[in-house]
Amino acid sequence: PATTTQVTNPNASNVQYKLFKVSGTNGAAIYLENGANVLINDLDILSNEANQNGAGIYVEDGATLTIKGGTLSGNKTYYGNGAGIYNKGLITISKGTLSGNTISSYNSNPLGEAIYLDGELKVGSEIRVLEDNTIHLTEGNVIEIQEKLLYSKAIPVSLWSDANNTKIAYVNTGYVILTDTAVVPNFATVEEVDMMREAASGHMMP
Repeated sequence: PATTTQVTNPNASNVQYKLFKVSGTNGAAIYLENGANVLINDLDILSNEANQNGAGIYVEDGATLTIKGGTLSGNKTYYGNGAGIYNKGLITISKGTLSGNTISSYNSNPLGEAIYLDGELKVGSEIRVLEDNTIHLTEGNVIEIQEKLLYSKAIPVSLWSDANNTKIAYVNTGYVILTDTAVVPNFATVEEVDMMREAASGHMMP
């Protein structure tokens, strides 16, 4: 059977993944390879830097990450995306805060300061994504909001773009599953909202 590795912060004031700097690669603080299964409890991941993707956490395809508390903040990528988390696998965040993660101006098309989602993301009621950060949702992938959000009424989300850099949402591509909450893609036209509703209608939680 698969083994779950637990990373626990017994005292959030003095145990942190902090100030890792990685040049020319992905995942400065934590890197999950294919097959990894990691549980993070109340761990702060702060002020890491990576030239490419996922300064805080990089999750490969086939890896699983569960986050139950902690803060990802101040992480920075220079030429890549997903400063807080770059996800190609499966992430579940039941509790935690993402804020103040940044992408350098060296990247001409910065996407997903909080999370760049090229995999699957499930979130619980105690997630906070502050307004200075967004989750970028790529084509064909899903954010599943499993519970009503306790601390905010919306999660800031950006959607993938077509060749003309038009923000769009098509049926069954880049949809968001909603349960008693709201997602704000603040660029949407009326037509795009209609498409997102149609995309989500077949995927609502019971």
